[in-house]
This record gives sequence, structure tokens and C-alpha cells, in this order.
Amino acid sequence: MDVLEREASKLRSLVENGTSVQEATALLRNLKIGLTQLPSLPPSTIENAQANRERKVARDVLESAAILSIQQEDMAAFERNITQLNVYYHSYGTQLPASQLQYPLIGTHLLHLLVENRMAEFHGELEMLPASGRADPNIAFAMQLEQYLMEGSYNKVLEARKNEPNPYFKYFMAQLLQTVRDAIAECAEVAYPSLDLVDAAKMMMFASPQELVAYINAKKPQWIIKDTTVWFHAPQKHLGAVDIPSMRLVGETLSYATELDRIV
Repeated sequence: MDVLEREASKLRSLVENGTSVQEATALLRNLKIGLTQLPSLPPSTIENAQANRERKVARDVLESAAILSIQQEDMAAFERNITQLNVYYHSYGTQLPASQLQYPLIGTHLLHLLVENRMAEFHGELEMLPASGRADPNIAFAMQLEQYLMEGSYNKVLEARKNEPNPYFKYFMAQLLQTVRDAIAECAEVAYPSLDLVDAAKMMMFASPQELVAYINAKKPQWIIKDTTVWFHAPQKHLGAVDIPSMRLVGETLSYATELDRIV
């Protein structure tokens, strides 16, 4: 048990430094193998004199694993680690010493659910938290972002990047910004036939028109850039007098009038 605790502490130092990802990954693999030998952990959950000590080590390892998965941008691994951590946070929370990483990691998971628009799961996670947990800055930040998104206050989402409560949010905030840009793009297509390139770039939160052009090339190839204007749909041809089949229309109108007079 002493060896596992020392190795868990070493893993935490490695992931917090973020400079030895390969070494941390190898150490994590060995630690997870070691955890399978502890009888107090799920699925066995056999109570013994060392149960709380074993569960704390397991929680510490899983928290480090969650941080490592964020650094590697491995969202499948992140979700697996959070799912396992929820057992320790919610089932054993009163038996173990408080974890300083609990709400930062839960808040990060909430942000991940927002990015993927998994709103039912987002609110399900919130329901599991006590009132004191919802007041935590990490949870409150995620809840506020959800409110901004529901209101369509996309500029506030952009401003919120300046007040991220923990460093784990950075990757997800970048993803959320992309989600917001896509939503703005869809609204712009409906609301406007065209926009000035500079104005469109500002609206979609790009630092320069060149970034907007790159976005259009990658994700909106149907948009047309002509001179300094972005056309969301092909410009419509304005009909002139020669384009209107006036004689045919006049003839049809007279025919309808004749038929109506006959009926009356």
C-alpha cells in the first residue's frame, strides 16, 4: 500500500508539471494494474481496515488520469475517468478527505457536455451536486455558460474566456467557441443575404478577415466571397422588363376574367 501511495504521488507531480506525458502514461498503466488488487474498490467493495486508504489512493490516481487525458485531448478516456471518479465523489465522499480537484474536474466535465450539446446529461450531473457544490466557482462558471448559450448571448461566451476558473477549461473553451461560431454562422445565413467581410469576422469572433476566409473554405464552401462581401447564398438575379413574360401574363389574366364573367 505504501508503494501505491508513493507512485500515486509521483504520478500527480508528473501530470501537474505536464512535461513527461509518456512517463506519466506508463506509470498510470502500472498503477491501474495495482489498483485491481485492492479488495475495497469496485466492483468488490469489500470493507476492511484499509478501505478508506485504498479508496483515497484510487481516487487520486483517477484524478491524475483525468488530467492526463485532458492534456492528451483524449475525450473518451476523460469520460471513463470521470465516470469512475463519480463513485468516489458521490458514494464515498463523506468517508474520504475532501479533494481539491473534485469540483474543478466536475466543472470541466460539465463544460465538455456543453460542447457536445448533451444537455440532458448536463442537468443530470448538476442534480447530483449539493447546493454548496453548485456555488463552487467551477460549477457556477459552467452553469453561467449554459445560460448564455440558451439566451443566445454569444458575445458573453467569448468574454467568459477571460475568467476561466481553472486551466483544464482551456481546451473545452476553445471547442465551445467553435460551437458558438457554427451557431452564429447558421443564424447569419437566415438573417442576412450578405455581410461585409470585416463585419462578418467580428460577428463570428475572428481576429481577422483572413481567419474568416479560412473558416469559410473549411466549413462553409457554399458561401461566396466577392470583393469585400460575404454572400451566404448566391446573389439573386434581378429581373428586368425583358425577363417578365408580360404578354403571356396579360393573356392568362384576360382568360381568367372571361371565365369568371361567364360563370357569374
